[in-house]
Amino acid sequence: MRPLVLAKALLARDQLEARRGLPADGLEALLVGRPLDEDLLRFCADHWDPFTLEVGDRLAPGVPVDPLSADPGIRARSRARIESALDAAESFGAAAMTVHLVAGAAILAADEPPLVQDRDAALAEAKKYYGSLGSRLVVENILPVDFIGGSRVAHGPVGRMMDDFGAVGLPVCLDTAHLGAALMAARESMVRGRAVSVATDEGVYAAVFGPAEAEAGSRHQGLDLSEAVVREALRLAPGQTAHVHVGNVQGFGPDCDGRQDGELDLDRVVGRLIELGPRFLIPELWEADYVAYERNAGLIERLQELVGRTAIG
Repeated sequence: MRPLVLAKALLARDQLEARRGLPADGLEALLVGRPLDEDLLRFCADHWDPFTLEVGDRLAPGVPVDPLSADPGIRARSRARIESALDAAESFGAAAMTVHLVAGAAILAADEPPLVQDRDAALAEAKKYYGSLGSRLVVENILPVDFIGGSRVAHGPVGRMMDDFGAVGLPVCLDTAHLGAALMAARESMVRGRAVSVATDEGVYAAVFGPAEAEAGSRHQGLDLSEAVVREALRLAPGQTAHVHVGNVQGFGPDCDGRQDGELDLDRVVGRLIELGPRFLIPELWEADYVAYERNAGLIERLQELVGRTAIG
């Protein structure tokens, strides 16, 4: 079955209204920073079939969505956010709901050294909690250094490499830019040791990588990044790739993703990923104006053409 191409918008009236004229097959509504407005959810249900929801990576600037956080307040707020969004997905007929695979992340400021964390324990907790949430849930891979606003990053032990998703066993939203950034960071960690760092105007943010990243960096050393992304994606179980968030990448700093041009040959990468049978392809490009949505609208048309060529081939 050919994948469907979805537009993306915040759960905001002006953006949703603007998406109605696009040649997309459906819509993904991003909930970050937005209440679960029932009128707008009903608007999505009335105008797009299918539509999906994404929780986003933060509860507020500097506060990650992390239902397995050691901080009881963050843990409780994250679970309430995820579970209320899943309830909304069921009530309004959303096809799926995406949340980043985050478990036990530390919140770091610039120049604050990261901790070495327990990947196996985090994976066990993630499998138990996320796996309890039902069939609509899809988990997304994260950036190597996940900037969450408020001059903070979330640094956790899991969620970057496909072996983590194999261990958790849930459907995956594969973000091409996130995976490209994670592989670049993994390669650099082989040179520097276990740690990688990103210099910003605010200071240096660092991450400590474990065996999954080291093994991925070794596996894909010497490959061009597009081929490395595809080969890492092939480590998922058949049928496990449910959605693809499409965007390019440049480095792994705070503005590394959401690009149209960058290190990846997007046509080549997405064409190969289509062979994995994803249900949805969803552009994620930065825009100067998210109501006008010009760059993403162009990518929607490009993806529709790519899907057509792949089906013919």
